[in-house]
Amino acid sequence: MSRSFPVPPASRARRAGRAIDAMGRWRRALQALAAQVCFLPHLACLLVLAVDAATGRLDVLAAVGLGLYLAVTPPAFHFAMSESRVLTASRAQWVMAQSLVTVFNIALTYLVAGPGYGLTVTVACFALTLALFRLGPRRAAWLCLWTALLLGAAMAAKSLLDPVRHPWRSEAVYFVLLVGAALTVRALVGRLAALRHRLARQRHELDQALQRIGQLAATDPLTGLYNRRRMTEWLQRSAADVRRWKAPHSVALLDLDHFKQINDQHGHAAGDAVLRSVAREIQACLGDSDVAARWGGEEFLLLFPGRSPEQAARLLDALRLRLRAAEVCPACPPLRAGFSAGVAALHDGEGWEAAVARADAAMYRAKQQGRGRNVLDAAAAAHVPAEVAVA
Repeated sequence: MSRSFPVPPASRARRAGRAIDAMGRWRRALQALAAQVCFLPHLACLLVLAVDAATGRLDVLAAVGLGLYLAVTPPAFHFAMSESRVLTASRAQWVMAQSLVTVFNIALTYLVAGPGYGLTVTVACFALTLALFRLGPRRAAWLCLWTALLLGAAMAAKSLLDPVRHPWRSEAVYFVLLVGAALTVRALVGRLAALRHRLARQRHELDQALQRIGQLAATDPLTGLYNRRRMTEWLQRSAADVRRWKAPHSVALLDLDHFKQINDQHGHAAGDAVLRSVAREIQACLGDSDVAARWGGEEFLLLFPGRSPEQAARLLDALRLRLRAAEVCPACPPLRAGFSAGVAALHDGEGWEAAVARADAAMYRAKQQGRGRNVLDAAAAAHVPAEVAVA
């Protein structure tokens, strides 16, 4: 006698998961299929054929043959669009191709169907509405012309082949209704296209304005460096990194030497040129992860993530050499710029304000010791190289 064993919970969970995945795939496939422009019009044409065949008003073989063709068309377009990486075409081109084939199939259904053929005019208007709102004005105009030609030809053929059941007056009424609906939808598409274009232009202008506002809020207009507000955000982030990763972070406060004399002797325009030149040399000298900001007046604050105070001091020495060789004011070529700097480390457990205050105090000691030098905060004294002064 065979004995049945219960299915383990893990196996049941795997089966349930596979079933849910399969249902999800089918749901996504049906949603993608329903999203096709040609899906609903073809479904309506199939219903017209089915009703006419069921009531005996249409030959069953003709209904089955045309129905199979109509049923295959939407999946074929769905497969072609899913393989669009191989069959290169834009989305608008695929929509146009679907629309042309859909209108052709609607005209074919109109020609073959029995008394339910009048419903295909409504189907054609619905198909136009779906397609035209996804096409540009030029393609929409061509689609309206294609619809009028094909449906007009089908109506004329109906009237010529069976003038008793399909008098030309009724076909003309259908044609006028179709053309009126197409022109109305086309006009709406033109208005919507103009509206979309205007909205896109306004959105682009708004994005540019927001980007400009962001730049103005984060940068100094004279030097192009970060302003004090933006540098404060960087300092807060670095202080959090020090607490989390225990990595070395250093700050340096630079003050240009004799800057007041430059303004008094050469004018404020020369002073602005010096500030711009110093900012340019700072940007050229700093590493990818280093951050510089104009802290105020002729002061610059530099943040060195991942660098010790000694490494920061060596980089400042390189910056000082660059400034000695740089022409900082085109109106006064002999003019050179120098700076005094104080360097401090961001310590775990203290705020960035304390580190900046220590760098500021070290910078003032550099001024007192003769300018043109770097002074490290006393906390870094144990690791100072011989060429760097220590407070």
